Amino acid sequence: MRQPARTAKATTLTSEPGVAAVCWCGRDVCTFDEDDHALHRHRRSASRPEVLAEGVEALVHLACDAHRVAWTTPEGTEQPSELHVVLLP
Repeated sequence: MRQPARTAKATTLTSEPGVAAVCWCGRDVCTFDEDDHALHRHRRSASRPEVLAEGVEALVHLACDAHRVAWTTPEGTEQPSELHVVLLP
């Protein structure tokens, strides 16, 4: 759930437009937004999400823990599937 500033109603991250994948990264939540092609971390104490990676066209799997976020890209006609890992600050 996320409670935007100046709003009394909480919303789920999966109901927001563009959110295609969600995982728990420690006490926070990480999401992949297919509309802006970015991976975000939603900290409990912050009102705006932190951008972890930009230019992510598509992903197959998203996994994370308290220290890192990993995702795989789909296999293309000329390139194999790739594994990407971002260490969390």
